[in-house]
Amino acid sequence: MQKLYVAMALCLVLLLTACSSKEASTMAFESDSSEVTNESRQDLLDNSNIAVTVASGKFRVNYLESTALSLISGIIPTENAVYIWGCKYQNDIGTDHILKYSYSEGIIMDCPLSTSENGYILSFDINKKDSDSLCYLERIDSDDESVWTLHYKDKEISLSWTDARSNLQQIQFNDGSIYITDRNIIRICNLADGNLLYSLEAPSEISKFFRTSNDEMIMYCKDIGEFYSIKAGEASLQKIGDLPKTFQFNAIYSGCNSPFDTLIVGENDLYGWNIGEPEVTRILSFDTCGINSYNLASFSCIENGKYIGATWRSGDPIDRLFCIEPDEGLPRESTILRIAGLSRPLVLSSAIADFKMTHPEYSIEYTDYEEQYGDQALEQLQIDLLQGDSPDLLFVNGLPLKVFSSRGLLENLYAWIDSDDSLSLDDFTANLIVALENSNHYLYQLPQSYSIVTTLSTRKAPTTNGFWTFSAVNSELENDPTLISAFYREPRESLAVTLPMYMINSLVDYKNAQSQFSSDAAIDFLEFLNNIQPQDQLQYISENELDALKKGEVLFAQLMILSPEIFVESVRSFDSTLYFAGYPDAPNGNFYLNLPMAIPVTADEKVGAWEFMKFLFSSEYYTTRGGWLPLQNHFEKTLDEAIAQGISKTYLSQLSEIQESIYSATYYDEMISDIILDETSYMFAGVHSVNETSEQINRRVQLYLTEQYG
Repeated sequence: MQKLYVAMALCLVLLLTACSSKEASTMAFESDSSEVTNESRQDLLDNSNIAVTVASGKFRVNYLESTALSLISGIIPTENAVYIWGCKYQNDIGTDHILKYSYSEGIIMDCPLSTSENGYILSFDINKKDSDSLCYLERIDSDDESVWTLHYKDKEISLSWTDARSNLQQIQFNDGSIYITDRNIIRICNLADGNLLYSLEAPSEISKFFRTSNDEMIMYCKDIGEFYSIKAGEASLQKIGDLPKTFQFNAIYSGCNSPFDTLIVGENDLYGWNIGEPEVTRILSFDTCGINSYNLASFSCIENGKYIGATWRSGDPIDRLFCIEPDEGLPRESTILRIAGLSRPLVLSSAIADFKMTHPEYSIEYTDYEEQYGDQALEQLQIDLLQGDSPDLLFVNGLPLKVFSSRGLLENLYAWIDSDDSLSLDDFTANLIVALENSNHYLYQLPQSYSIVTTLSTRKAPTTNGFWTFSAVNSELENDPTLISAFYREPRESLAVTLPMYMINSLVDYKNAQSQFSSDAAIDFLEFLNNIQPQDQLQYISENELDALKKGEVLFAQLMILSPEIFVESVRSFDSTLYFAGYPDAPNGNFYLNLPMAIPVTADEKVGAWEFMKFLFSSEYYTTRGGWLPLQNHFEKTLDEAIAQGISKTYLSQLSEIQESIYSATYYDEMISDIILDETSYMFAGVHSVNETSEQINRRVQLYLTEQYG
């Protein structure tokens, strides 16, 4: 790493280090702009065009035997060992401990830490120059004030210079002094008596304070993405680099014991970086190791190529220590399971880590097509599917599922359900499965979970036989001057995109590859959109959608039902009769699919793909946004839990009736949506009439259908 030190006069250093606590001064940071802001290198970092070198090698994960540490707060690396700070619980009473762990010897020290009443530990460090003596910082809160104490060897050192504004957090040893972060200030204290010697000011709050392998102290200001170096005996900070913007939201750890200054824990990968250099090294994939990077409590390098960390398993509050080490022994049987999608689902890291615990025979690789191929993502995915280089499991959010299935690119999942002894078709929500079938009654996708999307109405007039038409809505809006709009504060541009998702089958006949945008129903829909006034011209009394429906300002309120509690909370305040109108061609509502999945016919590992799919749709832990698993017993379980909470059975019966009566699933066709949005923009501008817009959309959609399905 390039070190950018600014020389300070020796007399100034001596003067500052001789200051008493009352005379302590604060020194501003300094940087050598001629080196740090070298245009070519800094532009590379600022624009995130940083080069990524991929290290070779395979790794394996070993979970350590229980250390009795329930919660792990920090890991500090020293030469060929690490110190682990955590808390042990016995009879609901927690005690802080420091463990010393060596890769070759395991745990070789277990030291309990003493704290005062109402005190808690904030940070610790090891004095390598004094037989690895331990020092830790304690904060003690009372009704009137907070005080800070350093514990070093057998001494308690009071930091009497602190005041009500102090917020001490992290500590580091250095040549008989202790360096302590206080928001954006580094306080340098005499270790013998705790007196404040001087202070250094950073331009932003210090989020990370650590050492490199060459014992250099580094501080990182996350808010501005800048690294600074502190050299012992010098009263200034030297800026040494900016974190590439690609990693601005990732966790930073010390690179001690590794070839790097810092380790960066990315969304899925571990990187090593020497600060200021225009390239990073991708060390390993957490997916392959079965580690969820979001669940890391701490992480460190034990020795070159070997890492230790603390994580918790999904749903388990207890931290577990693990080691990642090179897998250099005899080849072990491991099956690659390739998963892909247009983006990376938020729950995927947790799911992979949990799946690896029960299926250690699989090594999982994930491809984010949009991240890897950008605007060519969909085209590249179709090429891979057609040429047999497909993933084993595919998340189909945003993908043209109907195109893929019509070309025979996806497995019929009925065969997998029938051959699985652990479940049967009767276990699934029957009408959901019907909604997911294609016109030939094949099942090409299953979701991790689903929600219910519907519309509420207090009027029966716009609905006919349980569903409504745009013709009836247009008539109602024209004849009732008290109505402001059909939907509360929904601009027509937004409705032009969202409404077709819930009524696509009335606009497109995918089976026969026929556009129906010239039909009376489609023209009524376009007429409806064209009649919506710009939102800034509409004056509502109500402050929210449900109140607007109660006051008769709108015809419909859109409702996404994620749980019995949300449903009851939304409808219980209505005194009048409520109609669950759904959408045209979708009476009562739609199933909204969360993480729908499919298996390509050219997949190499279909068994593993089915096991992973089943793993996801069988666990309610991954329904992070609410909703229900596609297994009917989960829906029934949530109703039973709601009854146990005292929720009226009348409301729950109403929800059950809605769920049982839905036979449509939302479907987003990006190409058709883009065509609608493009052509209606001319209609909204008054350039084209409704009929002209209908003809244009119909022509373009028909060309698309003929190309893809004809």
